[in-house]
Amino acid sequence: MIKLRNLSNVKFEEFDEVWVICRSIKKLDSGFMNNSKCKHIPDLSPSYDLFMAYRKWASQGLWGDFLWKEKYVPIFLEQMREDAKAQTLLQQLVADSETKDIALVCFCRDEAICHRSIV
Repeated sequence: MIKLRNLSNVKFEEFDEVWVICRSIKKLDSGFMNNSKCKHIPDLSPSYDLFMAYRKWASQGLWGDFLWKEKYVPIFLEQMREDAKAQTLLQQLVADSETKDIALVCFCRDEAICHRSIV
């Protein structure tokens, strides 16, 4: 089973694996990433350009449901479709989730407008 969590509320004891699907993990303390269940999977995160667009929209107070649906989702889906490594990882995630409990995590608090919900 796959469940969505953010980095501040994931409980490692609830999962067989925790996939951190963020491009950068610089802001994470080493204890988090040193957990044996934790895997950093940056290939399932938005591109640098898409992430920077999101940051710009958020800083301008524009981020929300409209930009999520009209801009972010189509761009992210296209990126995932065109990336062979992402496709392989998605297939692995689906297969692994049949026998394991996996958390997909990133920094976003609202999973409804986060790439985790697309993955």
